[in-house]
Amino acid sequence: MKKSLFATCLFAGLPFFSQAAGFAPPAECYPLVHGENGQGSTNFIRLPHLRTNGSWDNYITVTNESDKQVNVKLKFNDFDGAVYSPYSVFYYGNFDVTNSPLNLSGAVLKPNRTAQISIRDPANPDTLSGKVSWQADSCIESALHVSVRSHNPGGYTSLLQLNGGQLF
Repeated sequence: MKKSLFATCLFAGLPFFSQAAGFAPPAECYPLVHGENGQGSTNFIRLPHLRTNGSWDNYITVTNESDKQVNVKLKFNDFDGAVYSPYSVFYYGNFDVTNSPLNLSGAVLKPNRTAQISIRDPANPDTLSGKVSWQADSCIESALHVSVRSHNPGGYTSLLQLNGGQLF
């Protein structure tokens, strides 16, 4: 009896652990008036904790692997859960100040394009959490490949492929 109860608890907890580890939930298709055939889709993935203080730079690279245009949004929260706006932001590829995933409306990322955002905040002593989300005006299963690279001048660099390197 103890083994089956343990196994039930263990397997019941798998979705929680999968989500916490950066695995994406399945894409969701929903009715959308201006969508393709009246359908749209959306999905999100949580970012790992990012250290922004002092000399740490974080690069979030997003590639749209789908054949549809998607809208990409990045949302950050500080250590206390409050909405966080990065102090120093640099854009590369298809992201820029007018097409920023930090904007309320998000950023447009065309098919087979890559974009990157770099954040740093010398005044913030905490780590950040956040998520990347996308929305499309058509019903697609997965669209984005996302990686996070953290680097400091001391030479330490880490690279993490979100969702196990799979599209979400």
